[in-house]
Amino acid sequence: MARIIFSILFILQANFSRADFSQNAQKFDLVLQNLQKKTSFAGLSVVIIDSQKNQWSKHYGFRDVENKIQADDNTIYELASVSKTFTRLLLALQVDMNLQDPISKYLPPQIHSPIFNGKEIHLQDLALHTGLSISVPCLTDKIGNRCYGFDSKDLITDPYRNVNTKMLFQFLNDYQGEVDLYPSVFSMPGLFYAYSNAGMAILGELIASHKNKTYSQLLKEEILSPLNMIDTQIEMQCEALNSCPDLAKVYRKDSQGSWSQRSLWHMQGMAGAGAIRSSLADMTKYLKLEMGITSVKDLDQAVALSQTELPQATAGLKSNICTPTDTAYKPGNKSVDLQFEG
Repeated sequence: MARIIFSILFILQANFSRADFSQNAQKFDLVLQNLQKKTSFAGLSVVIIDSQKNQWSKHYGFRDVENKIQADDNTIYELASVSKTFTRLLLALQVDMNLQDPISKYLPPQIHSPIFNGKEIHLQDLALHTGLSISVPCLTDKIGNRCYGFDSKDLITDPYRNVNTKMLFQFLNDYQGEVDLYPSVFSMPGLFYAYSNAGMAILGELIASHKNKTYSQLLKEEILSPLNMIDTQIEMQCEALNSCPDLAKVYRKDSQGSWSQRSLWHMQGMAGAGAIRSSLADMTKYLKLEMGITSVKDLDQAVALSQTELPQATAGLKSNICTPTDTAYKPGNKSVDLQFEG
């Protein structure tokens, strides 16, 4: 999910040696200072951690340009597609959900999973972006694009705000028609990598509904609370009151070099794909967990599992001469305009 914003949270796992850590951090700092002088970003928060547990962090610019409020450890940023890593970790935490389970096992009775030459989509396919060939909840028929709550007119505004779980599942249910209409375009699950926000959002909803929870509830109970990530959330009640002092505003630079404020994205219906918001303080905890620096009993095994390469899946991709930049789309496909990361 690529989004053009200029208030940024940046986390980095570095492989510097202990002796070089300070020197390299200083070099990195100079690069960012130069970028800031060129006003390449409005606000930026950075943390670098290496395998020796050395840590360096710094904040640049503002979370609120108009009022000159500087970014700090508790400034809350939109994580966008970093949210997908939380969804994969949630999947790894569900010991009663098998990666090879067909998604039909977890869908509402009235929703049917697409069938590709007799093959269903599996949980693993959604987790690896090899299940759906479309990124956003839109389909194409003979009339034109048909979107399920998604507003494709202006990706800079708030295109996912009207997407809800019902629409997301209806999109999946109607996906069979797309497969039937373009059989040469849509490959069987597991064969080709095609980045899909919709696929990851569906995965998040399947995990949550299996536990009779909302995605937000499950995220808090199984990941955020054990890590004491107190700044991290999806729904922010303070937004309705326009009183979120720690929330970084979103800006875009115009042709005259001035910052103009843009809308935050609201993705409650697509939570597993990109709805999470967090701070540098919280994401430092998360990064340390992923690096194995921090140990949390209830999470360690799931983290290891979520980072494990799946030989079966990798072999399948390699056998089809597929790389992470390939998609199931072919030149001349009239649906290619739907394959963008928004």
